[in-house]
Amino acid sequence: MSYGVLHIMKASGSCTAIALWDLQQLDRQKKQEESIVRGHQETKDLIQRFFPEVISALPAIRDCIKVKMPDNIITALLDGRPKSFKSGATLYDPDADKDVDVGNVEVQIKRDPTDDNNYRLHLGGKRVFQWFKEKWQSLKQTVSRGIRR
Repeated sequence: MSYGVLHIMKASGSCTAIALWDLQQLDRQKKQEESIVRGHQETKDLIQRFFPEVISALPAIRDCIKVKMPDNIITALLDGRPKSFKSGATLYDPDADKDVDVGNVEVQIKRDPTDDNNYRLHLGGKRVFQWFKEKWQSLKQTVSRGIRR
């Protein structure tokens, strides 16, 4: 980085020295941040090399976190086998901003049919957010049928 531009300033020498110190400080911070990013990338590369499924599972884990699923259930689902929620279980639907009854619904982390490189959370065989959408549509239809009677 060039510091010569600062000397063109028609300011006192102390102001130029402070500005020069600020640029040097910013340069050190930038180098430190780049080092941190390189370290994280190296860690990610090692995980990808020795545990490739972990990186692929991150979208599913993010889905689980969005629906406020407890960590112990997320961990149990990472084996890829289908499980069923107990009666009375709920998950949070962020679009509706409500908890939704998922009792006795099959839940599974499995490959995303639209992207074989990633896994997603599925309820009742469908992507979780699609399942929520269909659940609300079904509920609306049931309510509207009840009103028409």
